[in-house]
Amino acid sequence: MALLFELMAKGNGGELKVSSHPANQRGASSNEVAGIDVFEADGEPLRHCAEAKDKPFTRPDVDHAASKVAEAGHSRLISIYGPNAKAGMELEAVVAEYEEKGFDLTFVSAPAFAQGIVSLAPSVTWAEVVELINKHLAMTRAKEMTIQHCKEVIEKVSV
Repeated sequence: MALLFELMAKGNGGELKVSSHPANQRGASSNEVAGIDVFEADGEPLRHCAEAKDKPFTRPDVDHAASKVAEAGHSRLISIYGPNAKAGMELEAVVAEYEEKGFDLTFVSAPAFAQGIVSLAPSVTWAEVVELINKHLAMTRAKEMTIQHCKEVIEKVSV
């Protein structure tokens, strides 16, 4: 997902800084708010916060992520979910509840999010895509299995 935010940043003339963080360690430092944080190029202010899930998640998971965002002084969170994600709640009701509190919570499927970003993104080369993927694999301290999977996908797509 960080790659998609990088494409959005390129479409903004590179005036955004995208940071992704290791799973289960968000908020470990004052610079980490959500799984993916997007800042102005100078590091302030925080423009977008996103969580990406591809496994079941619960209301406490959502509340925890939203509270981290609110503690950082931000009032918007995009929750991007993959095909293996299962929400143990009625998402529309949760969104409405957060809206009443003045907090903008959005749930979007990964394919829908990707289609929206890619349709607005500037053209990029495969070399740029690989560079961005490698950047975020390093940021998140990805496991070897994840790195290998990315390599395999890139090889299949770039043939």
